[in-house]
Amino acid sequence: MSKEASKKYEEIESKIEKTLNPSITLEITMPEGVDKEAFLKLENDSKFIETIKRQIRKRLTQETGH
Repeated sequence: MSKEASKKYEEIESKIEKTLNPSITLEITMPEGVDKEAFLKLENDSKFIETIKRQIRKRLTQETGH
């Protein structure tokens, strides 16, 4: 596969993935005064991730009124 075709394939694949399973990626800078190791562990902490999802749901519900 040519470089151009490969790039086009990746773009289409990304669009399909976003349509079927929408997601966002956030970059969060470590706040001052927190433990670096504890902060980095949050990335794989299922309780933390669920808390963030609830906060997103709450915010979007407040903004849209649904």
